[in-house]
Amino acid sequence: MRSVLRRPCLSALLLLEFAAERGLAPEQALAGTGLELSALKVVGASIDSRDELTLIASVLRQLGNPPGLGLAMGQRYHLTAYGLWGLALLNAPTLRSALETGLRYLDLTYSYLQLRLRDEGSQTRVIFDASEVPENLRRFLLERDTAALAVIQRELFAAQSHPYHLRFALPTPADLEPYRRLFGVVPEFNCAETALLLPSAQLDAALPLANPLAAQVCEAQCRQLLAERRSLAGVSAQVRDRLLRGFSGKALPDMEALAAELHLSSRTLRRHLQREGSSYRELVEEVRQTLAEELLGGIGMKVDEAAARLGYSEAASLLHARKRWRRRAGAEASASTLSSP
Repeated sequence: MRSVLRRPCLSALLLLEFAAERGLAPEQALAGTGLELSALKVVGASIDSRDELTLIASVLRQLGNPPGLGLAMGQRYHLTAYGLWGLALLNAPTLRSALETGLRYLDLTYSYLQLRLRDEGSQTRVIFDASEVPENLRRFLLERDTAALAVIQRELFAAQSHPYHLRFALPTPADLEPYRRLFGVVPEFNCAETALLLPSAQLDAALPLANPLAAQVCEAQCRQLLAERRSLAGVSAQVRDRLLRGFSGKALPDMEALAAELHLSSRTLRRHLQREGSSYRELVEEVRQTLAEELLGGIGMKVDEAAARLGYSEAASLLHARKRWRRRAGAEASASTLSSP
């Protein structure tokens, strides 16, 4: 499996929504995962990719993992679900360029598979390698990601339909109709690898929404975002995640309590954070800001109640903090404007 990174919670929330439609309540799906629905719904919150895998396993264990389940899930992943990554693909000049860009920044997606392009002259093969994910999740993840790619390809071509030649390294299912409806053809099964075969001429056709300049800007932003996510894969990310995840209407934990949860002494935790250019106080401030906007702006909680839940001694302290956050945001915006060419 690819490197462990934090990712937006959208995919986990889509999965919970998908499960709920099949009779599995969110609290049932989340049971035993260590995840809290309230934390997943916080604006800007992220999830460790390992925790999301645990959630997927929980859902499949309770729903079962029949053939075709991943196909239904994968059709929820529209380009808009991927943020900058989706915009970069949408503005690419050709499908080949979109695929190459997509694979270059694959860690910005929700996939757990290794994806590769192989040029075979008249056709190009997109290979979906699930060898590094848990065996009990492979069918679901292979179906999910091939379905998602089918959705993305249709959206890149502005709903034009293209036939697929698809091979699955999976046993033949009893019901082939869901596969035929989605891909336009019945895939081959029991193959050595899972792969989508596309005519090379189709890959080089111009995309209807191509904008080379916008594509360059989006790719530069993808590069920056990926670097940021990789830099957050350390102790700071774990602290931030536990602060968000552990918040369920109670005060945020102090440094000693959270250090114990990470099986560290507070002194060792402080040293790790300093090495990463952060501090526990800064992370608490960041999480408080995120939660304050959610509690006050999102659900309309009263200021004094939100202050108590966020660990402030009085409502005035929270109001002063909000003013400080807004001044800082304004100063950063002004600095960014002045530094722009």
